[in-house]
Amino acid sequence: MIPSRPRIVQIVYSLDSIRYGGGAASYGLKLAMGLDSQRFESLVCSLWRCDTPAEQAWLQRLTIAGRPVEFLASYTHQRRWVERFKMLPSLWRYLAAVQPQIVTCHAEAADALIGWLRPRFARTTLFVRIVHNEREWRVIPWIGPKLYHLYPLLYDVEVGTSEALMQSLQARPSMRWLPRRITYLPNGISLQVPPLDDTASLRQELGLPAAAFVVGSVGRLEIEKGFSWLLRAFRQFSRSCNQAHLVVVGEGTLRKKLEQESEALGLQNLVHFLGARPDSLQLIQQFDLFVSSSLSEGLATVIMGAMLVGTPVVATRVSGSTQLILPHQTGILVPVQNVDALSQAIAYCYHHPEECRSYAHAAHQHVQQYDFEHIIAKYEIFYQQLQARQL
Repeated sequence: MIPSRPRIVQIVYSLDSIRYGGGAASYGLKLAMGLDSQRFESLVCSLWRCDTPAEQAWLQRLTIAGRPVEFLASYTHQRRWVERFKMLPSLWRYLAAVQPQIVTCHAEAADALIGWLRPRFARTTLFVRIVHNEREWRVIPWIGPKLYHLYPLLYDVEVGTSEALMQSLQARPSMRWLPRRITYLPNGISLQVPPLDDTASLRQELGLPAAAFVVGSVGRLEIEKGFSWLLRAFRQFSRSCNQAHLVVVGEGTLRKKLEQESEALGLQNLVHFLGARPDSLQLIQQFDLFVSSSLSEGLATVIMGAMLVGTPVVATRVSGSTQLILPHQTGILVPVQNVDALSQAIAYCYHHPEECRSYAHAAHQHVQQYDFEHIIAKYEIFYQQLQARQL
């Protein structure tokens, strides 16, 4: 018998998506919140408990909304891979206790664990892997290609969050005999723009002149976000623009290294590291230009946010970014890890403000198709079809 209100677990890396989980974790949490509670029972399983204010804020929201949360382990900066495999019994016990009909995984750290557990729950539970990024397992690169080709055997369905990811997943040899185990569901963003608090001016906060040209970027300070290339590109640009300032919003393991690199480049007075901020979208509204220097991406919601609030965008030509940024229509694309091209694109936007405003206007219109409410409706249909074994 098919349950009238299926129980669906969203597995995320952390409830603190600002510091640790990134866009994938944030999306999993928003999906848990967004599903119709009259038709679906939503639960959240977080690999790590981080004990941060951002985590507490999400925990409160989920609890009030009736979305139970389970933490598998306390976050540690050391031996995380060892600790992850220790999570296996905890995850086993949790799934056995809640007996979900569907498990949706948004964390590559949990993807391999699911492979060990699936045989035990295969008769009662369907497993879904949401693919948020084109390049996974960057920390342990030798394991990524092996798992990448095994995933169709470990999961009932894989979901690509961008058209480029879909093409990549479908190109695997294993898809020749598993053609129906993959589907496309794009990321989405709420189209409700939070009001900009006039008293919280970014320029006032940083002591910048009103005429400053503020280049900004938001993301986890990790290698895949390409901030080192952004710093070097900004140095080149700042030599010809004495009003330029770079604002970096986010936390990560590379923060200290990036701050040191900024000083070594002589940018200590021009680059501002703000750390993790819950008001990142309001900050993006105050940038003159948003830059994504990522080495790999899915369908990045942070770029969607910049498009939504009308901030011009320069992004590297990676996976989902090419779906959002139409060259010289909704923004500018540059090659990955190309300092000269990135610097020139920033300079172009500085010298052609009217043209960039037209890009921003077109981008605002383009991003409307990724309304999160519409994406949630697609997920609800997806889960219903999956439960009925129609996928």
